Formats: sequence, structure tokens, C-alpha cells
Amino acid sequence: MQSSGDPDQTGFVDLRTASATAGGVHIDLVLAAIQVHIAFVEADLASSEGDLGGTASSLL
Repeated sequence: MQSSGDPDQTGFVDLRTASATAGGVHIDLVLAAIQVHIAFVEADLASSEGDLGGTASSLL
């Protein structure tokens, strides 16, 4: 994948550059799925009233 600018010295591609590619669309979808998962975990935490045993083990 060619980037619009020089890659930084570490070799990582800027996510803003990657988001313009098909791979970037995949990254956006994964990030959206993670945000949805976090929302469900937060709702589970709120409903469990401090009982974190099941939620913590499900995250691992």
C-alpha cells in the first residue's frame, strides 16, 4: 500500500491515510464494532451493580 507521504521512521501508517483505502474502511468497521461492544459492556456493568466477576472474565 502506498501512502500519500513518507512513512514515519517507525514504519506505521497514519490511520488518516489508511482510512482513505479499502483497508481503512475495514479498520473503521472494526472500530465501530468495538465501540458497540464497549457500550454493551458498560450497560452490563451498570446493571450488575458492582459485580464485576462475570464481565471481567468475559473480556479476557
